[in-house]
Amino acid sequence: MFPNRHAPFFGVFVCEQLKALDRLGVSARVISPVPFSPRILWFNKKWKNYGDIPLEEDIDGIKVSRPRYLAFPKRIMFEKSGWFYYLGIRKFLREILKDLQINLIHSHSALPDGQAALYIKKRLNIPYVLTIHGDDLQNTIYQGRSRKGAIEKVIKESAITIVVSNKLNKIVEEHFPEVPGNKVVVIGNGIDQNVFKSLPKRFPRKREFMILSVGHLIKIKGHDIFLQVLAKLVKKYTIKYNIVGGGAERSNLEKIVKDKNLGRIVNFFGPQPHEEIPKFMKEADLFVLPSWKEGFGIVYLEAMASGLPVIGCKGQGVEDFVKDGEAGFLVKPKDSNDLYTACAKILSNQKLYEQMSKKAIKIASNYTWQKNAERTLQVYKQVSGKKIIAR
Repeated sequence: MFPNRHAPFFGVFVCEQLKALDRLGVSARVISPVPFSPRILWFNKKWKNYGDIPLEEDIDGIKVSRPRYLAFPKRIMFEKSGWFYYLGIRKFLREILKDLQINLIHSHSALPDGQAALYIKKRLNIPYVLTIHGDDLQNTIYQGRSRKGAIEKVIKESAITIVVSNKLNKIVEEHFPEVPGNKVVVIGNGIDQNVFKSLPKRFPRKREFMILSVGHLIKIKGHDIFLQVLAKLVKKYTIKYNIVGGGAERSNLEKIVKDKNLGRIVNFFGPQPHEEIPKFMKEADLFVLPSWKEGFGIVYLEAMASGLPVIGCKGQGVEDFVKDGEAGFLVKPKDSNDLYTACAKILSNQKLYEQMSKKAIKIASNYTWQKNAERTLQVYKQVSGKKIIAR
């Protein structure tokens, strides 16, 4: 869960949090293990990329160590993945402990990272904080009793478990009622307001409306649903639509574009470095991503900070900061009629649009990495029982 040369914005939120913690005086060592990848698996691009990642990398001035561990394709034995992970980093961790006193470990997922931290806690008596960003609670707990049980144990053994939204907190309460309420805290992710910033947007009366989506091209993001809606919207409004992101759904989305005769309207830009995203936000007028599995949804906040009204789905992490009708609309998941209605309201109402733009900027200002780091640091102090080591 940390950027690498082949996935520069994978886990970028962890990197941003770490830089903010550094500014508060927290000294950290980053261990971001990579699955061991024998050449026999290099016919698969993902596994070939694993083999190409160096053992040491510098990411935004942060030294990142990447020891190898044994992982299996298709998540085989995933409920035990933390044990293999622990074996892979054990020697490296001992070398670190020769030179540094470690107050705690912060793991960014229950499996495999948190499970590995549990083994370290038992053998080296180092407490761990766990942050769950979404996948553990939105997907893995439904993949069998053993995986759900493994996640429950990791949460119970953590000193504190941080979840990034109230949605995830509700899942913990529902599925793990034995976990004490004071062991789980909600700390939302943040954005860099020096990067994503804007004056309120003006309603684009004399040109086309530029709509933007940023996200992996996978089914749960709902790009295909919006394309169906777009085919109706263009009959009434002048629109351009930019899609930023890559993934397995691209060929299906391109087919929809062709079938709906949207070729002159839709532009696919593929995956982009994170530093390029503000340019797309600046050119856009509206952000739409009808995803029905969002643990938090940083990209919505980035859009809001850029002055864009946003449209997301009800029941997702975005509900923490997007109130229906304020900075945008929340629609029923997979409901194209509801999505069309929300888009049409914004596209046809100048006063509403400009009110939402102002509100979006104001709300986003409450979600910065600085504020996230300050709250996270309080958790660290609580867990360690001492002053955190500073540089």
